[in-house]
Parts: sequence; C-alpha cells; structure tokens
Amino acid sequence: MEPRVSIITIAVDDLDREVAFYVGMGLTRHRIDDGVAFFQMGGAILALFPRRSAEEDAGVWFGDGASRVYLAYNTRSEAEVDAVLELAVKSGGTIVKPAGRAFWGGYSGYF
Repeated sequence: MEPRVSIITIAVDDLDREVAFYVGMGLTRHRIDDGVAFFQMGGAILALFPRRSAEEDAGVWFGDGASRVYLAYNTRSEAEVDAVLELAVKSGGTIVKPAGRAFWGGYSGYF
C-alpha cells in the first residue's frame, strides 16, 4: 500500500458561500455534481460536501461549531503571507489571527 491523501473533504454549512470563497482564492471548480464541489489541487482534490449530506453519508454526527481541521497554505515569503490573508478577506473569509511571528520562528496568520 502506498500512503497518500487523495481527497480532502470538508463538510460545510453553506456550500454556495464556501464555493465562492475558494473560487475567490483562485481555485477552479471541477466536476459539478449535485451538492458537492470539487477543486483539483496538484495531486489531491479538495471536496466541499454539505454537512447534513456528509453526516448522512458517513453515518455520524459531526457536532456543532467550527471545524477542527486546519488546512495550511505555505508561502515563500512574509509578503506572500500578507497577500494571502488579504485575498482571503476579499474572498469572504475572516482573519481570526493576524499575521505575525510564530513561536516556532516563522511568520503566519489564520483565516
């Protein structure tokens, strides 16, 4: 068996809003299916699946509140970190931690 991640699926509360956000971040939506959005990202696929549908499909309840999954966007410079955060806001995202020095020595922020 070859270890790999092929599809990252995020259960979302508002599919249209999330699709608009990721399109605003520069991703291209592929393969439009009923109620699921797919974005090719290099060797992996990002899939957005409505929370209720995902819960039914998986047979589990995910609970309320924010996701406990983090997706990282690594950049090549501090200026690019700032640019990505700015683009996230323009695309409908919310900055939850402004860019700054991280305890591990890097420069990062959260949206």
